[in-house]
Amino acid sequence: MSRPDFQKAQNCATDFLLQCRIKSLVFEPRDYDFSSSGIIIDTIQNYAKIVRGNVTDFQGRNIDGCYVVKYNGFNIILYDESLDHNTEHTVFGLTHELGHIFCGHRDDDGIEDSVKEVEANFFAAQVLMPEIVVYHILQHYCSQGIDSFDLMGLFGVSYEAASKRIKTFNNKGFWNVSERDQLLLQRFIPFIKAHYANVISSRSPAS
Repeated sequence: MSRPDFQKAQNCATDFLLQCRIKSLVFEPRDYDFSSSGIIIDTIQNYAKIVRGNVTDFQGRNIDGCYVVKYNGFNIILYDESLDHNTEHTVFGLTHELGHIFCGHRDDDGIEDSVKEVEANFFAAQVLMPEIVVYHILQHYCSQGIDSFDLMGLFGVSYEAASKRIKTFNNKGFWNVSERDQLLLQRFIPFIKAHYANVISSRSPAS
């Protein structure tokens, strides 16, 4: 049985982010156009209208309400808008599906589905909570440590995702600080500074 390639998943996620125009600390995949990469993000409800199918034919295929179908040469990542009341889980699910695509997962690649799922989860965690960004924040803003609630506030993720990320950091014991990691960090620094400027401002007594 093969084992998940965490470094590959992390590198794929970092390279993916370097292709994106970073807009904030919170990554929302629906704010980006991936059509040049052959990827479209759409709702199950709209896709059902396009293919003239019943919405119920597409619901319940995946536990997080997100999955990929191929249509007209595109990878279409579908999500169930009726479940989108929990945006954090939808965002993680969409980013997870992007992970399958950008990690090069295919039905015929000989890799067990369980391994692919772990790699896609790791990809999503790196996209939503980039390691180098957390490392920089620890160095410059949170010298006493960082917890799940900090990650939730910074990156807009769920408590579950934040807790798993903290556990990964604690188990890993080292940080990736390669040249491309540093390049990625530079894209995030303006948003890190703005976040902590707002935090300091909110804590200042009113004049």
